[in-house]
Amino acid sequence: MAENLHPSVLGSLTRDLRDLLRRPLEGIRLIIDESDITNIQADLEGPAGTPYEGGIFRMKLVLGPEFPAKAPQGYFLTKIFHPNVAPAGDICVNTLKRDWRPDVGLSHIFMVVRCLLIEPNPESALNEEAAKLQLDDYQAYRQRAALMTRLYATASPAPASDGAATTTTTTTAPPPPAVAPPITLGKAADDTAASTQSQQQHTVPVAAAAPRRPAADKKKGLRRL
Repeated sequence: MAENLHPSVLGSLTRDLRDLLRRPLEGIRLIIDESDITNIQADLEGPAGTPYEGGIFRMKLVLGPEFPAKAPQGYFLTKIFHPNVAPAGDICVNTLKRDWRPDVGLSHIFMVVRCLLIEPNPESALNEEAAKLQLDDYQAYRQRAALMTRLYATASPAPASDGAATTTTTTTAPPPPAVAPPITLGKAADDTAASTQSQQQHTVPVAAAAPRRPAADKKKGLRRL
């Protein structure tokens, strides 16, 4: 916890974290817990060409009250088959053991642990089965490590532990636009339309003019008078 560290140590730790955020390391994503900056976690990408390729491995550093005089403890939170990682997740690396110095920064620790995924050291093993398999049958070791990577490290990263915040955004597609139903005319409307069309087509014939009487008929009438 932050209250277990001296204020000057907390200040130095804060600057170290800011530097990591400003200049991210290749293959390493830092996870910040704003409520407790001593809860330091990171996601490590499995290096190409290794049985860990394609995996995302979350690790954690635990800072004791004697930090930085005493090295932090490193753990993998993601299951991994590796000679230098115990089944419970403890990490064995010289940087956090006999080679520790108080001026070692967080970035150096993360880089060393990621390099451990490239070059395991079976001579200082915490997983005896993995170390023996690596020495006796390297191909079988690769297959076993790759299988563990596919099973535990290729899905979405596990939620950060002990309060480190993660955010998930869900997007909902809008409903499709409503489609107006087709317009259907009833029988009454059909009859009305037919009647209107019939009226428009009907024409009243013009009465024919009375035929003119021939001139000869007029003369016969005059004679009778």
